[in-house]
Formats: sequence, C-alpha cells, structure tokens
Amino acid sequence: MALLIDTTHKGIPVQQAYVTVELPTIAPDKVGISFSVWFRSSPEQELFRSVTCDGPYSLEGSDPFSQAYEYLKTLPEFEGCTDC
Repeated sequence: MALLIDTTHKGIPVQQAYVTVELPTIAPDKVGISFSVWFRSSPEQELFRSVTCDGPYSLEGSDPFSQAYEYLKTLPEFEGCTDC
C-alpha cells in the first residue's frame, strides 16, 4: 500500500509523490503507534524526505500498517491524497 500526494520539497513541487509507511511500532500500552513516513518521487527512486509520526492504535482495528495509513489521511498535510 502507498499514498500519492502533491507536495513540495526544498521549494520544488513534486507531483504525485509516492508515500509509504515504514517501521510501525506499537506502544507498550497498545493504544498508540509510531511509524516512519517515506516520500519518494516514484516507487523506484530514493527517498527525498522521511518523517516520524505518532498516532492512535486499536487492537480491534486492522493491521498496524493499515491503521497508520488511515491516520495519515486525517492529517492536513495529506488532504487530497489517493491510495496507490
């Protein structure tokens, strides 16, 4: 799974950047998740940005990757993104 989003990196517009969730880690209390978000210009390219995010997690929910992607879609930075 991945997301596509228009973004800017160092002042340069990147159309349809390929965004993936990497290394999800469930918090010891099992109600939170931390994960890396990698941005590439396409799936074959090297990443041009990496950020770490923290979000909610539910044991009753889907797998950690799916929950991380769903959380990203709620953030203003990812408004208008599409599933890939």
